[in-house]
Amino acid sequence: MGNPSKALVKKPFLEANSGVKRNDFDPDALKQLIGREADCDIQSLDKHISRYHAELRKVGDRHNIRDTSRNGIYLDGEKIDKDKSYLLENGTKIELGQMGGVKLIYHCKKY
Repeated sequence: MGNPSKALVKKPFLEANSGVKRNDFDPDALKQLIGREADCDIQSLDKHISRYHAELRKVGDRHNIRDTSRNGIYLDGEKIDKDKSYLLENGTKIELGQMGGVKLIYHCKKY
């Protein structure tokens, strides 16, 4: 299939590049959590990741991300404001924690 960011994406998905123990991302779920806790949909054991580090919310056929941590989130290398929602675009690189120990790439239809 090649590079997913270049392929036709029918449903959004999260590509886990590092630091993820479990990735149960569901593109149809209204709300999903990223963090260290066992009940998170995307779980990491990285010590720089908060128990509930981020929240994903479905918006139409894409997703918003919101930082709920003390350790920060970077989208495409830029630190985002805590408790503010950001709409994810196709190919958005997501890094979580002070050391960027968790790396994800969001894929969706291009607009």
